[in-house]
Amino acid sequence: MGMPILIIDSLNLFVRNYIANPQMDNNGELVGGIVGYMKSLAKLVKDLSPKKVIVVWESGGSPRRLQLFPAYKQRRKPPRPMNRTYGDAIPDNEDNKNYQIRALLQLLKYLPVYQLYIENCEADDVIGYLCKSTYQNEEKIILSTDKDFYQLVDEKTRIFNPATKVFVNKKDIIEKYNITPDNFCVAKAFNGDSSDNIPGVPRVGFKSLSKRFDFINDITINDIIEESKEHVLNDKKPLVMYENIVQSEELVRRNMKIMKLDNALLSFEQIQEVTRIINDFKPKWSKIKFFKRYLDLEMDGLDIERLCNCFSYLVYS
Repeated sequence: MGMPILIIDSLNLFVRNYIANPQMDNNGELVGGIVGYMKSLAKLVKDLSPKKVIVVWESGGSPRRLQLFPAYKQRRKPPRPMNRTYGDAIPDNEDNKNYQIRALLQLLKYLPVYQLYIENCEADDVIGYLCKSTYQNEEKIILSTDKDFYQLVDEKTRIFNPATKVFVNKKDIIEKYNITPDNFCVAKAFNGDSSDNIPGVPRVGFKSLSKRFDFINDITINDIIEESKEHVLNDKKPLVMYENIVQSEELVRRNMKIMKLDNALLSFEQIQEVTRIINDFKPKWSKIKFFKRYLDLEMDGLDIERLCNCFSYLVYS
């Protein structure tokens, strides 16, 4: 793989560092999310030498998904910092999290990276559009721990998991799940996703699905449902999973609409905004402004000279 396009699932990267890093600034404000995020991003740019860095932010959720399923993501717990160093002295509040995110947005403004914040849609959908449309034929690396992106993996798209420090490609997914990336979303529609409060078919998981159905070749929800109906009708004692699949047809079809990363969940105006930013905006490198904003934050933990050197080669004409 040559110089790839690096696409950052930005809230995913921030939350990992926000939870794990208890560092505070000179005023006792938590800043671990900022410090950890910037260190992680700089190291990735240094190691991967991407030709373009695109940071994609979450913008409050997808109204279209909520129309399909009002309980979508309702039980998700807010991220909470680990208090392993400072005990109860660590402030655990939404204001601090938002403060760190705003500071990151400002710092990134002075680095040679694109920032995408598209109102009323999820970062997943923007990343899906970038991979399937904008940069379909270019080498790409998605930075995220989210398995939702497995459906985007192909010969030109890999995932880097910042938790395990491991790249995930098509072969890795097939070896682990016996499911191809093209079929991964189909499998998830049956399996569900507890992290997003999306229920699956009872007693149906990745292992049972890949054991009973052919997920290595092209397969659709219709194929699985019809095959399950045949087993229910013709087997003397059909497996419970077949019966559950037949009874859950409506749920599975709804899950597929929620989980599939394609243009269907983006409006024409949202697609236009993504295209406008990518085509018209040119990130500018401003070391002096970056350093000034960093000083304003009154925090330590970043080697500014070293960090800036990681980004210095990125120039967009």
